[in-house]
Order: sequence, then structure tokens, then C-alpha cells
Amino acid sequence: ISLKTTLHAGEAAGQLTSHNPGADATMNFDAEINGDTIRYNVDGDLRDINLYTLHLTDTVNEGHLRLASSGFYMWRRRVLT
Repeated sequence: ISLKTTLHAGEAAGQLTSHNPGADATMNFDAEINGDTIRYNVDGDLRDINLYTLHLTDTVNEGHLRLASSGFYMWRRRVLT
């Protein structure tokens, strides 16, 4: 599994890549952080997720998923007094 990320001047980007048996996946993301708002894009291809192969379950549990999402998150900064 490899994870490559960058963060500079309010812009973030990254890629997660795994070619392991039971966890074959690629995920890409980017985000813009501006004040109290984060705008993001996520794009991923989970080609083989097998919880049995990963020893996370005693029964066969496998699947695949294609994911694409974009949006924003707003928060308020709290100042502790």
C-alpha cells in the first residue's frame, strides 16, 4: 500500500494505491482549503476488497466498488476563552 500526498497554500492532493490480494484499490483526492470551507473531490476504484483474505472475518465477504464524490464542508472555528 502506498499513499502519496501534498499540501501547499491551501491545496491538498493525494493518491492511495494498493495491489495487495484482498485489497486491490486506487483512490485519488484533492481539496481546497479556504477559510472555514473545504471543497473536495474523491475518485476511487476498489477492484477487489476481500475481508476473508485480509483475515478480518471468518466467512467469505468480498466485493468491489467504484466511488466518485465531490462537495464541501464548512465549520466554525471555536476560540477558547
